[in-house]
Amino acid sequence: MKIFRTAEYVGRNRDSATGEDRSPRRAAPPLRPVAVLVALLLMVLGAQSLTTATASAATTGRVMATTQRMSAATLNSSQNGWYAAGSAVALSCFVRGQSVKGYYSPYIAGGWDNLWYKASDGYFLADVDLSTGSNNPVTGACGSSAPAPAAVSVDTNTWFMLTARNSGKVVDVRGASSSNGTAVQQYSINRTNAQLWRFVSTDSGYYRIVSALNGNDVLDVSGGGTGNGSRVQIWGWAGGTNQQWLPVDAGNGYLTLMPRHVTSRCLDVPGGSTSSSVQLQIWDCNGTASQQYLPTAVGTIGDPRAANAVAWGVSLANARSTSYPGLCEKFVENAYNTTGKYPTAIAAFNSLKAGGAIHTTSTTIPIGALVFSEYVPWDGGSGHVELSEGNGRYVSGGASTSSAVNVAEYDHLSTGFLGWAYAPASWPGR
Repeated sequence: MKIFRTAEYVGRNRDSATGEDRSPRRAAPPLRPVAVLVALLLMVLGAQSLTTATASAATTGRVMATTQRMSAATLNSSQNGWYAAGSAVALSCFVRGQSVKGYYSPYIAGGWDNLWYKASDGYFLADVDLSTGSNNPVTGACGSSAPAPAAVSVDTNTWFMLTARNSGKVVDVRGASSSNGTAVQQYSINRTNAQLWRFVSTDSGYYRIVSALNGNDVLDVSGGGTGNGSRVQIWGWAGGTNQQWLPVDAGNGYLTLMPRHVTSRCLDVPGGSTSSSVQLQIWDCNGTASQQYLPTAVGTIGDPRAANAVAWGVSLANARSTSYPGLCEKFVENAYNTTGKYPTAIAAFNSLKAGGAIHTTSTTIPIGALVFSEYVPWDGGSGHVELSEGNGRYVSGGASTSSAVNVAEYDHLSTGFLGWAYAPASWPGR
């Protein structure tokens, strides 16, 4: 029989179309061969009564193969050394965590076990490498879930493509539809908004992953499903834990994405497929390439809302619109399909500056950026704001109480330049 030396992820024989596990199942007795193990331990450790051995198993386990000492009940968490084979470990409580294989896998139907113990030292080890006298928990449940693995910080001001390591294809919204329930799939790179994602922080290291299609749809586990094979889709942000993801370092710049409502699972390409149009799912975290994604910043495209905002502004300039007399702040807000956020340009600037969002470089200002200036003899202290086209030109509305919306070849209010900012993430865009 094959003996696994430590808790580990192993490959699965999964159907490429459905993701269903097709691995053969062994007929297995309900309990491990405890009698054989006890006999061996008696030979090595000296004669002990079976009564004594059974009593100690209630709170102590013996490590059968050197196994990881983890900060949480998942191999994606932080490791702090090893529990040595043959050592006795005092067990505090149990949790259900990531399914893994290990020493006792040959005796467990299917080989997978999600039972973990928290040791008295505060760290976790997989039951599959531990002799306790039972396949079932021998302690009470931990009072709270195992702590989540340490998150990777992701830039929230950047749109990313997420490239699956196993296929080189990217996370994509099928048909570029923004309808609730639209499948999220892997697809060949085309750099459309259907393939752009933004990480917006929620709390405790988690993010909602927002589609560029409309700024409200997020990566969502259908129906809040927790089982292997639960499908992934887009859905309007509702604050659910099935819409929040923990990015964990997978090495070489890749991330593993774990849904908040079931952190033993990861965003997964079914069957490790390399085909386009395969809908993504969640599956037991296993460290394979089909669960690793490379976030590639697409700064050359910029904020997907920005092009539409600028196009709208330019269309008004071409029409010589006089709809924004002295209303420059309202003009830029309307360009992003919102209104009433700030009373004046200088109020917007001060608020964004307080939040650390102002950039002071006056060159290479990106498309759609809000460009602020102040010249009190002209604007009376209300300031001025306009939209950058990203090419050294600016779309300006409300430059005076009588002027039309216009496009300037340079920042015509460069005197008093204050800085620029990306449009706030809460502004929906057109």
